[in-house]
Amino acid sequence: MNKCIGCGVVLQNIDKDELGYISDKNKNLCTRCFRLTHYGEYKQVNLTNEDYIKIIDNIPTNSLVLYISDILSLDIPKLNKHNNNILVITKRDIMPK
Repeated sequence: MNKCIGCGVVLQNIDKDELGYISDKNKNLCTRCFRLTHYGEYKQVNLTNEDYIKIIDNIPTNSLVLYISDILSLDIPKLNKHNNNILVITKRDIMPK
């Protein structure tokens, strides 16, 4: 079961309208990520927070993880799962001084 190196979704070559579609089994980047990377085309997806949590939970614990979070929705327990983290906090400018 190969996964996209861009978004982590399971690759498939059956339904081009579904996530993870690749036209060639030798590719390791789904069509959505390929088009975003090479053409700047963004295709919106309908994923829930649970879907993203599953992706995060499948990251090996010894991986370097860049964790980008809104300061208002920071989830510290997710940081503790991995050994190497870089935390980037956004929207600090809206907090009172």
